[in-house]
Amino acid sequence: MSFIKNYILIFTTIVLLLCSCATIPKNEIQTGFDKVPIWKNNLKSISITGNLASSYHSQNFNGSCKLIIIGEDSLSLTLMGPFGILVGKLYANKNYFIYYDIFNNEVLEGKPTAKNLKSAAMIPLSFDDMVHLLRCEAPLEPERYEKEKNPEGVEGVLFKNFSNKDYVEYLLYSSPKDMITQYQRKLRDGKLILNLLYKDYDDIDGFELAKNLIFNFPEIDGSLTFEVNSIEVNKIENKTLRFQIPEGIKKYELE
Repeated sequence: MSFIKNYILIFTTIVLLLCSCATIPKNEIQTGFDKVPIWKNNLKSISITGNLASSYHSQNFNGSCKLIIIGEDSLSLTLMGPFGILVGKLYANKNYFIYYDIFNNEVLEGKPTAKNLKSAAMIPLSFDDMVHLLRCEAPLEPERYEKEKNPEGVEGVLFKNFSNKDYVEYLLYSSPKDMITQYQRKLRDGKLILNLLYKDYDDIDGFELAKNLIFNFPEIDGSLTFEVNSIEVNKIENKTLRFQIPEGIKKYELE
């Protein structure tokens, strides 16, 4: 008799455990993550072709581009207007940039700060910002970001960095996956100066990369939509991205 009671007790316990597991929704089990994902250090190179649509103070530009990023060390950007007409070429590394404005037949160079790149090529991002944001990574070292409580109605995993004296950064990741869906930068008074949306992620040889990036710069009344046509990763080795400038071109050095 005791054997039968024990059997019934064990059977009942197993059934209750199975039922309790089955009733836990999947999205409640996956609670996200507590740290910003590390940089993609094994992403040695990216080569991208795509379409650009930009607007700055009611001036519109539609064209295409070719972008190459070598690790976190250097990049080149070739800009083409309608009908494939060459408009400009940019080379930058951590300490220096040069922009060949073919349309105005002049060269601008200097330190790759957000201010200088905005003046030269209407890109209000520093070299480091450009590299990491285009690689779908946090622009600063991941350990600088702390997990933040989501505002009402916002889904995903939100992180915040307030170490910069001028602005605060916000990174929103999808959950449970670790892909950036939105990046924001605000001045200390709360004024939005950059909003970046990542869409249409694709697995490119094991790397999750967005194929549609929408930049908005409210402070300068600017926007930029970058639609990727093709991406190749880790296919470029020992390539020099620096280009030659024709003789006789006026050069201007930016401080």
